[in-house]
Amino acid sequence: MRIQLEGAQRVSEQSLHEMREYFRNVPTSFERFLKEHIGARIDADFPEDKAPKLLGSSLPIVRLVKADEIVPVARNHPSLQDRYIPIGDDGGGNYMCISVDDGAVYYLDHDWSEFHFLSPRFEDWLDELVQA
Repeated sequence: MRIQLEGAQRVSEQSLHEMREYFRNVPTSFERFLKEHIGARIDADFPEDKAPKLLGSSLPIVRLVKADEIVPVARNHPSLQDRYIPIGDDGGGNYMCISVDDGAVYYLDHDWSEFHFLSPRFEDWLDELVQA
């Protein structure tokens, strides 16, 4: 697996403020990550036993949503709105997102509008991707 972090530009305070205003609970670890990396592309070729826990398959590509795209994506997606923070997508219309209620990371299957649990916290989810 290869992770390409985009960190040349820093997230603006305006983007962070807009995100804090729209979502009632933004995990500190996710906000800290955004301050260090404006976005990332994760090219993942997971071994069978290391595949993320969703529907028994692996994610071919994960692109972390850039900070200035988070609120617009959530506003325009009926399943996300202000309850789920979109943090990544798989290139096929499905999103990885953080629940503002419990801070856990979920996978949103856009075909069925179903949420599938991935990890209890953002940093755990990111660690799983890095270790795969």
